Amino acid sequence: MPKKSEHKDLLNRIANLEQQVAQFKSEAAKYRTLFDSFPHGITVSDAQGNIIETNAAAERLLGVNKEEHEKRAIGGREWRIIRPDGTEMPPGEWASVIALKEKRLVADCEMGIAKSDDEVTWINVTAAPLSLDGYGVVVTYSDITERKAAEQNLRIYQDIVSSTPEGVAFLDKNYRYIIVNDAYENFSGVKREKFIGLTVAEYLGEDIFKQQIKPNFDRCLEGGGVCFQEWFEYPRLGKRFVEVTYYPYKNAFNQIAGVVANTRDITERKLAEEEKAQIEEQFRQVQRLESVGRLAGGVAHDLNNLLTPIIGYGEMLLEDTVEGDSRSKSLEEIVNAGMRAKVLIRQLLAFSRKQKLEFSCFDLNVVLNEFKTLLRRTIRQDIVIHVALDPSLPFIRGDVGQLEQVVMNLAVNAQDAMPNGGELTLETTMIELDETYARQHKGVTPGNYVMLAVSDTGCGIDTKIRDRLFEPFFTTKAPDKGTGLGLATVYGIVKQHGGNIWLYSESGLGTTFKIYLPESHRTGESENGELIPFSDLCGSESILLVDDDEHVRTLAHTILEQNGYTVFAAANGKEAFDLLERHDGRLHLLLTDVVMPEMDGKQLYEKISAEIPKIRVIYMSGYTGNVIVRRGVTEPGPHFIQKPFSGNDLLARVRTVLDEDR
Repeated sequence: MPKKSEHKDLLNRIANLEQQVAQFKSEAAKYRTLFDSFPHGITVSDAQGNIIETNAAAERLLGVNKEEHEKRAIGGREWRIIRPDGTEMPPGEWASVIALKEKRLVADCEMGIAKSDDEVTWINVTAAPLSLDGYGVVVTYSDITERKAAEQNLRIYQDIVSSTPEGVAFLDKNYRYIIVNDAYENFSGVKREKFIGLTVAEYLGEDIFKQQIKPNFDRCLEGGGVCFQEWFEYPRLGKRFVEVTYYPYKNAFNQIAGVVANTRDITERKLAEEEKAQIEEQFRQVQRLESVGRLAGGVAHDLNNLLTPIIGYGEMLLEDTVEGDSRSKSLEEIVNAGMRAKVLIRQLLAFSRKQKLEFSCFDLNVVLNEFKTLLRRTIRQDIVIHVALDPSLPFIRGDVGQLEQVVMNLAVNAQDAMPNGGELTLETTMIELDETYARQHKGVTPGNYVMLAVSDTGCGIDTKIRDRLFEPFFTTKAPDKGTGLGLATVYGIVKQHGGNIWLYSESGLGTTFKIYLPESHRTGESENGELIPFSDLCGSESILLVDDDEHVRTLAHTILEQNGYTVFAAANGKEAFDLLERHDGRLHLLLTDVVMPEMDGKQLYEKISAEIPKIRVIYMSGYTGNVIVRRGVTEPGPHFIQKPFSGNDLLARVRTVLDEDR
């Protein structure tokens, strides 16, 4: 029998054990409370993959209560597991993952729990091995359903932005590209990985950045949206007219962190609007001339009726006077004034197209050869007259006398523009005016024409007065030097012949008037009776196009690019060399205007050919070929094309030059 002291000691030990058990239960309850209150789901599995512990979050996420879940193999559950790619995972595969049969940590594994066809809960799973006896794996589950939905929405937004045809870019406050969409990448011609990180100045150049981009960008950074339209010179596309809209981008702290730029290429619309405005202005000018012409015709008719008795009675009175009569001198002055007025009225009738013309079919070359003798006696001796006639010229139908008056009026004007002497050139050739040219020049009918060009080396005509040159009584001469009806008369005669007249002039470099008269029998076809199709004139070579006339440059660019050529367009020599510095490929042809500011076409070709010896050249000019040759710019032949040219003419000339010596 134990002693009393031993019994007391046993009781104390039992009490200590009970106290420890109570403490363990308290600690266990506390940890269980923490376990159940943990926001992420936790399950504990034995070494065979059977779940033996779950917390409340796991029961909520997995949709199974503790009694159903514990002691149940994972493969036996009734909900489906969805992989991130949308395919269903077999239960055995998931059990293998959770059981960690390969004894490795599985981190950031995502799965979807499909409790029904319409409800999927996405969770992120992390599994780790346990070293406790009887335990195998602890798994944590994080609900990422909202994150997956946000990612899905983000992908949708990215798809929308990427698929839009307009360029979209995000730039930080340092003007640096951070994000660009597919359209912006294609627009820029720079791969996205190289584009990201560039500043606007590095991409478009310092001048464009400072003058066009920075002021609008800085306004946007102040908090307001900005929309503007500008011409930009892009490294790959050349000169394009774009509409740019800037929106300020704000971060999570509601602070402006950058700018979203939306860029839309509206070059074609801009060119169409300019072409429309040009045609409308031409139409208004034609209407104005038509109105003045009708007025002039009516006035001339009435003046003729008044002048007839004045001249007639004056001559009768002059006949009745005897020698020494003091009235004779006065009557002679009256008759002479009446005759001068009669000439003036004839000019008014020519402008108004009211005079009677005697039409016949004739060779314009023959008329000019016969007329140049009279022209030589009329024009000052310090002016050299050149005549360059196309021997294959077809007949035209017109009034020989009236066309001689046209040549004389233009020659006299040219003489006045060359007070210190110079050169006057008459030239004829056959030319086709196509649909493109007709759209850009009001009143022109497409077809084949005989062109008569009258060129001088005089002072040129100021651009400010060119639109008024054909108006009656408009003149830049002194009051006693002209009536202001010379060019108005020329205009009227040409129009009465169904033709058109245009002028090309550069200040200090002379003027060329081009008169287009329709041929009397239109052929204008190739030997087989058909025009050469554009498809036979296509190519894939690279062409540097340089012309200071934007309309000509845009027209040539469009024609060549639509027929397979790669075209780099510049407005002058400086822009051409800037393009060459950025272009690392081969250039096959230089297509350049002859007369340009600062550097003419010949100088440009000499400098470029020094760097690219094998490059070929075609010169363009509104002046005739003979005038250009005498100025020492180029030699006659396939390397010169005269403006205006048709698309067929340009493509044929380019193809001919590129195929030389092949």
